[in-house]
Amino acid sequence: MLKSDGGGHTRFHGFGEPWKVLTPKFAASKGRVIAAVAYVGVEAPTVLPLKKGDDLICDASAPMIAAGSTSVAALKQYLADGIEVYSHPALHAKVVLLPRRLFVGSANASGNSRDELDEAMLETTDRDAIDQAHQFIDELMQPVDLLSDTDLVKLSKIKVATRAAGPHRTAAHTSVPPQISRMWISGFRNQSWTKTSDAIYAAERRRIGRQARRSGQVIVEAIEWASKEASSLRPGDWVVQIRDGQMLIALTEVPQVCSSNFLTL
Repeated sequence: MLKSDGGGHTRFHGFGEPWKVLTPKFAASKGRVIAAVAYVGVEAPTVLPLKKGDDLICDASAPMIAAGSTSVAALKQYLADGIEVYSHPALHAKVVLLPRRLFVGSANASGNSRDELDEAMLETTDRDAIDQAHQFIDELMQPVDLLSDTDLVKLSKIKVATRAAGPHRTAAHTSVPPQISRMWISGFRNQSWTKTSDAIYAAERRRIGRQARRSGQVIVEAIEWASKEASSLRPGDWVVQIRDGQMLIALTEVPQVCSSNFLTL
């Protein structure tokens, strides 16, 4: 932690830490929060859980909607929750202002940023930096750029391109034992889950998460395995994932096999 001239302190957060630190701050904040985050993915309302009275500035221009960088569904959710959303096409910053705290870093508001990418973020309570950030935000929030429900209806008609699989965190964080009893190499594809799958995942993530925290810092994720071989999976097996035929995921251990061929890693 560094002491600054503005009377506050500054701390650095890296790798998978930024969203783990930042996301809980929103629930704890009792004042207005302003976020200027260039790109807003479909998972943004859970990654960046703004509340009624907060403000969001992002790049919701037609090219960014078409590229899939910003999600109309996420913007609709923010408007429904009472958040004012502004679109600034030239924005590439990632700045979050809490009443007495400022976060500046590399992270866009997306599940990919939270779960897969190595990000960096500075957290500061320096009064001078907070004042300067407020000036920056004030210039971005022009009334003409405020999005309405009508604007989102127009944006929702834009065809969104299928995005290629992005980068993932390296396998350096995975601790592999000297001997592995069984290993599976399996191909998967990304697709939306059913409500039943979502419910199973939510319940199992809480339970497995408690178990994982006792084992140290890990990433908990889940796979729905539809193949007949799923019945042969056992806790303690290891899985290498090949997604969409082009992306190799780090070797991961299976601590639990759930109902409906649902695998929690």
